[in-house]
Amino acid sequence: MKKIVAFMAAVLVAASCYDDSALTSRIEDLDQRLTTVENLVASLNSQLISLQELMDGKLFISGVEEDKENGTHVVTFVNAKGEMSTMTIKDGSSPNIGVGQTPDGKWYWTVNGEWLLDSEGNKLPVTGEAGVTPSLKIEDGKWYVSYDHGITFVECGKATGDDGDAFFKSVVLSEDGKLAYVTLADGTVLTLEVYSELGIAVDVASSLIYSGETKKFAYVITGADDKTCLEVIAKGNWQAEVEKTDAGHGYIAVTAPDIAEVGKVILLLSDGADKTIMRTMTFVAGVLHVNTSSVSAPSNGGTIEVEVSTNLEFTASLDENPSWAHLVETKAYELRTEKLALKFDANELPYARQTTLTLRHEGNVVETILLYQEKVTYADDRMVFVVKPVEDDKSVNLGLYPQNGATYYVDWGDGSQVDTLTASQPVHVYEDASRLYAVQVWGKIRSLSRASKMAHYSDIQEVIQWGDTGIQSLSFEKNTSITSIAAAKGEELRAVSSCNSMFNGCKSLKNIPLGFMQGLSPKTSNFNYAFTGCESLEHLDPALFDTFTGKLVIMQLFSGCKSLKSVPSFKNVTLSDDASLFNQTFKNCESLESLPADFYSPTIATAFRAKIMNSTFSGCKSLKHIPDEFWQYVNWAKVEQMNNTFDGCASLTSDNLSFLTKAVNVYSWRFAFRNCTSLTTLPENEVEINGEKVSVPLWKRGDDEYKSYFANRTYNFSSCFTGCYNLEGYYDKIPQSCGGAWDGSTTAPTINVSASLPEGRGYYSINFNVKGTAVASAHYYLSAKSSVDEILPKYNNSYVELCEQKGIEIEEEYLNAINSSNGLTLGFEAGVPNVEYILIVSGKNMFGQSYAYTVQSTTSIPKGSEEYENFIGEWTVTSAFSVTTFLDGYDQRPISFDIKIEPCRVDSMYTVYGWGVTKFTQTLPMVMYFEDNKLTAWTGAHHNSVIYEGYPYSDGINYNVALNSFTRFDDGTYGVYMADGERVGEAEYDPAGFQMNGVRSEYYAEAGYDVLCYGFDFCLSMGGPGWSKIFIAPETVRDEYVITKDENIYAPYIMGPFTFKRKASSESAASRTIALNRALLQSGESIKVEYGHKKAKADMAPGMYRISE
Repeated sequence: MKKIVAFMAAVLVAASCYDDSALTSRIEDLDQRLTTVENLVASLNSQLISLQELMDGKLFISGVEEDKENGTHVVTFVNAKGEMSTMTIKDGSSPNIGVGQTPDGKWYWTVNGEWLLDSEGNKLPVTGEAGVTPSLKIEDGKWYVSYDHGITFVECGKATGDDGDAFFKSVVLSEDGKLAYVTLADGTVLTLEVYSELGIAVDVASSLIYSGETKKFAYVITGADDKTCLEVIAKGNWQAEVEKTDAGHGYIAVTAPDIAEVGKVILLLSDGADKTIMRTMTFVAGVLHVNTSSVSAPSNGGTIEVEVSTNLEFTASLDENPSWAHLVETKAYELRTEKLALKFDANELPYARQTTLTLRHEGNVVETILLYQEKVTYADDRMVFVVKPVEDDKSVNLGLYPQNGATYYVDWGDGSQVDTLTASQPVHVYEDASRLYAVQVWGKIRSLSRASKMAHYSDIQEVIQWGDTGIQSLSFEKNTSITSIAAAKGEELRAVSSCNSMFNGCKSLKNIPLGFMQGLSPKTSNFNYAFTGCESLEHLDPALFDTFTGKLVIMQLFSGCKSLKSVPSFKNVTLSDDASLFNQTFKNCESLESLPADFYSPTIATAFRAKIMNSTFSGCKSLKHIPDEFWQYVNWAKVEQMNNTFDGCASLTSDNLSFLTKAVNVYSWRFAFRNCTSLTTLPENEVEINGEKVSVPLWKRGDDEYKSYFANRTYNFSSCFTGCYNLEGYYDKIPQSCGGAWDGSTTAPTINVSASLPEGRGYYSINFNVKGTAVASAHYYLSAKSSVDEILPKYNNSYVELCEQKGIEIEEEYLNAINSSNGLTLGFEAGVPNVEYILIVSGKNMFGQSYAYTVQSTTSIPKGSEEYENFIGEWTVTSAFSVTTFLDGYDQRPISFDIKIEPCRVDSMYTVYGWGVTKFTQTLPMVMYFEDNKLTAWTGAHHNSVIYEGYPYSDGINYNVALNSFTRFDDGTYGVYMADGERVGEAEYDPAGFQMNGVRSEYYAEAGYDVLCYGFDFCLSMGGPGWSKIFIAPETVRDEYVITKDENIYAPYIMGPFTFKRKASSESAASRTIALNRALLQSGESIKVEYGHKKAKADMAPGMYRISE
């Protein structure tokens, strides 16, 4: 059988000689070799060369033809040798490479309108000896140009990859045809003379013509007119003739003789007067016969010969150098018949494979032969998987469980011995973990499920066949690598009766065969999570569930099926009355565009008891509408929640939403329509009030005047319409509490701020009052007036900008108080005496913004009673002894530390710095109290014992730093005890020094226990009812108190009574407190206030905890 040169023709012949449509498809898949980007770069670089040669007089335009239908121009070029070339020009978006002329008449290259410069800043000439042709490439989606032969490249724009990318925008001939106007992509217009010298150029891509066949070669004549004449003369057995299309264009048809020989064709071109041009073309008549168009090898491999009879020199090669097919040898014979021996390795996998044998003559493809190897087949009783070993341990773990007492067999597909097994979860180690293996299993198998180790959940890549194993249960949950499963051939899956989570998380699975589902037990009813997270599923058969006779549950059935474009119908089955039936059923089905109108059968009306339809279509961003029929059997009297139901359905239109008027008992609509950007309207319910019909929109169903007509309970519309920018009423009717943009206002806001000093507390406390109207949002900023004056220039001297950028937002629940007649009181109790404070408040709504401020000074610290003042000052405190977490080898030595007691609330409280062994109290002071002329210490959050919240410790837990009390147990050990908060220490003043003694616990006395406080210090504390964790972390202890033993460090726990000895005072009475507060004022941050009464922190759960390990 004779072959022709063109590759596509070879494909057609192969298809006609091999009666297999799949094989035809495989051949066609081999067609394309060059990518669009490669062609585009080559085309543009060719255009650059053409442009330079035009400018340099080495290339001439000989003709321009316009194709109005495609909007292109075909330009014909002729060079000085009479050789012809063409270019198709279409306006595109390539880099703006062009040329520009300087006053001296020389032309230079430009890029995006700027001169293209070399490394020394010199313009690059287009013509002359120094002329340079730029070259282009595409990398990372961008164009790059080089002017130094590809050594360096400069970025010059985004690469679109469009077919129209070009440097030439258009070419137009003058009316007389003597001039060509060339417009470059950057708008530069070049005027060039059209070549008129008599000449001819013939496009001869290849000189090979098969024996007995005819090929046509296009020609272009320059300087042609009506008198021009072209004749051709063929020598010997060759034939040639001219096929003229116009005066300057046409084809030369050359026919080769039946025998193989070299031939010549002479062209004679005359201008009809005194000038004649002669050209000679040489051709080769070739013969090439191949005895087959395709080769099919058996799966077990072997050697096959292909005969080639030809008079041509040729080379043979296998495309892409396959590892399984080999070109062994070429045998030459006297009759010029060559045999190509092809060796095939055995195919160990259940896939057919193919490659192409290509024959080339002088670099041109003259024949292609498809090489195809058959797939492996297996015995019907075998269950067959394709597996991929895990790289880390080179093993495969199969989640197989045999039937009770049964033996089963595993052929691991690597040539190793077949395993005979009775145990479950078989494991096999492979020498080569880089490839796939076909594993065969036979015997009696009860179930196939996940492997025992998470790393092996995805070992199975495909199921080829199920075999006759009597399997009763299947699950591929969390197998992210499996791509396909086999349909049942008969009854082999009939005992499988549950699909619960069967393919949950199988994100690579592309298809669920109808034959697989129909092979399961017809009593199968549990489909909850069956296809959840199957991201690659695109289509499911409409009749997928038709064979099941039970009551189906389908919760989250298709949730996370991102590629699924359509879903099967349940019209022929009965659905369960599960209350969560519709929960997240289609969640994140991003590609789902529509649903079948007959999705349910009428039986659902009696079975329906679902109260929750949360997230049913959440994330279905391609879903445009839901048929009315979809909702017709829903029992709306049952449904109460539709949270997130259409959340993120960006394509959902307002069509077919009439079901909303039936959902009258739904009270929770949180995020229901969030980001449904295509919604324009929603249906409204009509109710009759006092004899008048009133139209009630969805978001007003919870209003007091309407709720009795609907669910008659508290509604939740939180963020229901967030992002529904095109919905009617979004900006002026739907309140922000429902996710709309309307803040409820109809006029611009007003703000007023006032201040007063509480009686007797003005040295540290200020009461601010904020009153306004129509305030929809507000911020406040509080600091010292001097600090504000210092930082205000950074905010354009604007109180509003300072408040908006650095202020603290007033919580939404307090905005109603601002808009009330009494206003909102902001309590401030952390003031520094004799400081002028300023409070700035900014309020906004959709109609505008308003602000106000007030300035108020604190007073001096008043003098307390003599008994109160006695305790103020600096003291050295010494414990009676100390203990630690290990029992043996610690000397229980006393520990001393310096404290400073400063006034806090005169005649009531003190601020104490430095108590205990930790680093915290140097800057986080504790509070002690003045009660009955005594200095007292208290635990419990209500007495400010928590000085820091959320301390991050190395165990990953965030602790509170709180004052905790210590006691002694009956066995002589010590521990921490917790009550609801009580007095733990007290001391009477003595000028010579005094002791603070422990106090017996009243909390434990009520329970019949005698618990005495032996000491107290700041610990890391965390816990709740029934459990607590309380300790002093060694890393929080000051260096001088750390205990070291065996290279480990420990914390001491100090025990009383505590002895106080006065030190000479080096600081003023309130110096540390004033310094800390001034640092806060100078930080530029707003001071926080309290809304009404300050909420006390929660106490730890009462209990006893030993200190020792």
